[in-house]
Amino acid sequence: MTEAEIKNLLQLLHSNDPQNALLAINILWGFEEMPKTLQLALGFRCYLDTDEGVRIEADELLKERLGVEGKVALTKSFLALLKAHRKRDSLFNQPLYAVLSHQDMLDEYCEQHTEFAPIVLLHPYYLSLYVKAGIYWTCEVKKKPSKNHLFFEDILQWIPNHSYSLFGLAKRHETEFKNSAKAIDAYQLFLKHHPNLSPTEQMMTDYSVSIYLDLPTSFNAYQSIAHIFQDQLQDHKKALVYYFKAKTLVPEHVGFAFKDAAELIWFYEEKVDDALKLVEEGLAILERKDLPKSQLFGISPHAFSVKKAHLHELAGDILAEEKQQIDLALMHYKKSLLLTRRAMPVRLKQIRLVFYHFKDYWQVESLCTEALKMEPKNFEVQRYLKMARKGMGMG
Repeated sequence: MTEAEIKNLLQLLHSNDPQNALLAINILWGFEEMPKTLQLALGFRCYLDTDEGVRIEADELLKERLGVEGKVALTKSFLALLKAHRKRDSLFNQPLYAVLSHQDMLDEYCEQHTEFAPIVLLHPYYLSLYVKAGIYWTCEVKKKPSKNHLFFEDILQWIPNHSYSLFGLAKRHETEFKNSAKAIDAYQLFLKHHPNLSPTEQMMTDYSVSIYLDLPTSFNAYQSIAHIFQDQLQDHKKALVYYFKAKTLVPEHVGFAFKDAAELIWFYEEKVDDALKLVEEGLAILERKDLPKSQLFGISPHAFSVKKAHLHELAGDILAEEKQQIDLALMHYKKSLLLTRRAMPVRLKQIRLVFYHFKDYWQVESLCTEALKMEPKNFEVQRYLKMARKGMGMG
C-alpha cells in the first residue's frame, strides 16, 4: 500500500460523512496488508466515532485481521492517545484496561510509537491529537522516568519547527532534567523558528487541559531562559539580558518577572532608582483592569495577589534600606500584608522598623500580638514583644 493510498484512506476515514468512513473500511477489506497507521485510525473509529455503523464495521475489520487478542493489544498501545482525547473515560473502567497505570499506558505506546508516528504528517486530525497528548501527559506525568515527551518528539520528527513541541521539550529539559545547557539550546531553537509568537485563542484552548503549563510563546521562552540563568546558573547579567528581551517583546506584560528583575538590578547592578522604578511599573500594571485575556492565562486570583504582595514587600525593602523613607516602606509592607496576611517575614520587617526607627513600643506590642495569632511560638516576635513591654515600663 502506497503512502498516497494510505493518505486517501485516512481522508475518507476522518470525513464528516459516515458514508465516506464506511467506504474506506470496505476498501480496506480488499487489502491483505494493513499498516500500523491505518490500524491506529480504525482503532480510533472503534472508540470515538459517533456513528454506530462505523464503529461496528471498524471493530469487525480489526478483529478479522488481528484477532480479538491482537485488537486488545492494539488498543493498549494507543490508550495514551485515547486518554489525552478525554472523551471515552468509560473505556478505562473496563477490566482489561483499568489495571494499567499512566506509566503503563506510556510504556505500551512507546513500543509502537515509531510505527504510529507517520500518521502525524498524513492527516491534521492526528497532528491535533498528538499535540493534545503532548500537553496532557506533560501535565499528568511529572516524575522520571516517564515517556511523556514522545508525542512532541514524534511530531518534531515530521514537523521540525512545530512550536508546541519545541517549547514542550525545552520546558522538559528545564524542569524535569534540570539540564540548563540543553534547555537553553532548545529554547533558542524555538525562538529561531518563532521569534515573535503570541498567544492565540486556539493556543489557550489547547492548553486549557492545565492552566499550570506556560503557553508556548516567544515571551515565555525568553523569560524561561532568564530564569535558568538566574536560578540554575547564577549568571545574573545574562538573566537580566533575557528578562529585558522578554520585556522588549511585550512591554507591558502582566506576567513579566518584575520582582526577579528588580532584585537583580538592585543587588547586582546597584541601581536603586531603576529597581524601584521597575517595581512601581509592575504594581501599576497589576492594578489595571484592561489586561488582555491572553496575559491572564494561568494566573489564578491567588497568584495575582501574591505577585502584588511580593512587589509591595520589595518596594518596602528598597525604601527602608536605600532611601530611609520609613513611612513609605511601612505603607508598602501594610499593603503586602493585606494581600497575604500570613506572611511572617513582612510582619517582622514592620515590627523591626517601628521598634528601631520610631521606638513606638505600643504599636510594636500591637503588631507582635497580631503576629502571634498567626504563629504563637515565633521566638523572634516573642522577643520583640518582650522588649517593647520593657520599653513601656511593663517588663
